[in-house]
Amino acid sequence: DVIETKWARATMNSQLSERICSICKAKTFSVLAKRSDNLNILLCESCKIGVVEEILSKYYDSYNIEYYTSEQKTPSEGYTDYNLMAEHGVSWAAALINSLKPKGSILDIGCASGELLQSVGENYEKFGIEASTELANIAKSKGINIIGYDILNQSLLNNHTEKFDAITAIAVYEHVKNFKLALETSLKMLKDDGVLLFEVPIISENFSNEVWFNTSLEHIYYPTVEGLQNLFRNELRIALVGGELIIRDYAAVFIGIASRDQATLENIKATYERIVHAKPRDLSEEQRRVQILLKVIHGAETNGELLEYIHEIFPPPKDIKFLSRCIDLWKADVWRLQDAQEHIKQLEEAKNFHYNQAENYRRNWESLRSHNDQSIKQNEQ
Repeated sequence: DVIETKWARATMNSQLSERICSICKAKTFSVLAKRSDNLNILLCESCKIGVVEEILSKYYDSYNIEYYTSEQKTPSEGYTDYNLMAEHGVSWAAALINSLKPKGSILDIGCASGELLQSVGENYEKFGIEASTELANIAKSKGINIIGYDILNQSLLNNHTEKFDAITAIAVYEHVKNFKLALETSLKMLKDDGVLLFEVPIISENFSNEVWFNTSLEHIYYPTVEGLQNLFRNELRIALVGGELIIRDYAAVFIGIASRDQATLENIKATYERIVHAKPRDLSEEQRRVQILLKVIHGAETNGELLEYIHEIFPPPKDIKFLSRCIDLWKADVWRLQDAQEHIKQLEEAKNFHYNQAENYRRNWESLRSHNDQSIKQNEQ
């Protein structure tokens, strides 16, 4: 066993020394984690983006219709019901695009059967890239122009350079064989003032990463926040707007927005930060819609202030009164929970305050007693 362990360690060290990072060309890696399929995730020590140690051919062979729909699928790969996931997984992105680019041409990379493109509304000329020919055909039947099946196919640039006002890629780049090239190609297909919106799983410093190590084993890349910032700043030479979003009871993702035009990017940054940080009451109805879809529906954040406006997103039919009642009960429960949490916080603060006071009294008493003991000893002498 000791010999086998030493041999495995020596083999791993040899593999690490021979590997070159596809992002930054560095050669120094460490083992970030071991996935549930026993493959290591290697972290480039230079650019801070992780990659699975071996890219298996089955990753690309698996993107058929069963990947999106099979009810027998294990949690390790694919979706049990993509349409259900899309309700919360891409609706926020469609609403954010509506806010950032209200009309124009839009390309969705990894468009599946076209859920995001359908959600953006009728003010767009809609295009898609989809690896699954079955789902691509479904998207075509909905009027979506499929321009390709692989974002890494450089022939896309022959006909689509600087063509799109908006490009979306939700849960896509972690699947491709070349993370950097996929982003470069996406950016080249944008008009000068076009907007790229993407989401990728993130290896978080603030939340558990076990979900990404044990499920979605078709993923190839495992970026960190620092890694994405390095990639855009040092390799792509373009500013990145966005940040980490923790999906409650699940995992962390990174929402990124980029544009080659500086003025466009400044407007995007102001809009996005307002949507993420402002109180719901201080937002326009359109911005509030994005905030609710992003935080409540996608991020599973049940916040009383947000839920006060949930009817703007999902107005119950007038003839089904119990839905309104359910929403009212949900809001009331959340407010009670928030009140309880605030009360607990106040109790903790009071406890800490009185504990610190008691400690100060104890130290003062011990100091006085020590001083008194010394005075007694001096008097006795």
